[in-house]
Amino acid sequence: MAKSRSGRSKKRRFTGNCYTIRATINENDETSELNSTESASAKKFPYDREDERGSCLINSSIVLGLRIIGKGFSAGKKLCAFLGLPFLSKLAFRNQERKLLKATERVAQENINAALSEIKGSNSFTKCGISIDDTWQRRSYSSLNGCVSAISVDTGKILDIEVMTQYCHICAKGNSQSSKHVCSNYKGSTGNTEVVGAYRIFERSNVRNVQYNEYYGDGDSKGYESVKNFYGINTVTKLECIGHVQKRVRERLHQLKKTKGLGGKNKLTDKLIDRIQNYYGIAIRINVGNLQKMMSSVIAAFFHCVSGKNNSLHGQCPEGSESWCRYQRAKAAGSPLKEIEQGLPNKIINQIKPTYLKLCKKCCENFVEKMSSW
Repeated sequence: MAKSRSGRSKKRRFTGNCYTIRATINENDETSELNSTESASAKKFPYDREDERGSCLINSSIVLGLRIIGKGFSAGKKLCAFLGLPFLSKLAFRNQERKLLKATERVAQENINAALSEIKGSNSFTKCGISIDDTWQRRSYSSLNGCVSAISVDTGKILDIEVMTQYCHICAKGNSQSSKHVCSNYKGSTGNTEVVGAYRIFERSNVRNVQYNEYYGDGDSKGYESVKNFYGINTVTKLECIGHVQKRVRERLHQLKKTKGLGGKNKLTDKLIDRIQNYYGIAIRINVGNLQKMMSSVIAAFFHCVSGKNNSLHGQCPEGSESWCRYQRAKAAGSPLKEIEQGLPNKIINQIKPTYLKLCKKCCENFVEKMSSW
């Protein structure tokens, strides 16, 4: 601790870690310790480089690492205290955050522009399909920060993003600077963010000379309903995501499982539900473009999954040595397969079948209606 002329100790504010070299030299059995900044600069330690403002790279690196894992100043201070290392002051930490924010925004915008240029090619205007979904900082309806992203279905790269927040610490203080500070850009429920974010992304498409004519959603039509007539009457087509269709099947079967008498051993279990979900997705993917085969395959997949040694139901599975059904492949080879699973009794099957067939009919019709644009 440095002392002033009056003899009192003067507290110094620590603004970050800096690399120094401590060397021990033994001369005539005498030990002396060197702390030389010249030696440190000659070493050229990679994290000792300084930017235009004289800030060490190690400070930016530790702040970046903390922000990536979702931690802030307090967590970094505790970590360095446990390791016996000095840490940045709060002011220095915030300055590093601002620098990282500017750099992140610049790099993100460059990547978005490059992805859009890849879609356009040599054309000044283009049409493309996008997948829109929202995400929030917390898994609850009380999260304050989130974003809505638009991803190209052709390249898988982000074409646009809308960051949304409902709260700001600076605005909440109510000081003189709050009137000049604008950061909270959304007020409402978290369930409505995809609607607002999707509309804002479509608004920017006019400025960027691109038209999003295909909307891949997650089954929730709220976001699509807000933009389907954006460029004109029904100019935006909604396409179904097979992964989300599988998810809906799983959710409905889990609801049925809670019904008295349907859940339990040799009945509707989590393992059986997962198996039905997987076969359902496979049946849709291998028959895209053919409604009749798609319907037959999803129905055959259901009976294939609930079949067992006491109740063989492989009659609707495709026959031959190239069939996806093991029973039919073994039958074509002349050595019928012996079932190991017990299977479901007919009483349980008859209770599950109406719900499953209703989902199949609705989903398959939605897929075929959109296949002309696929």
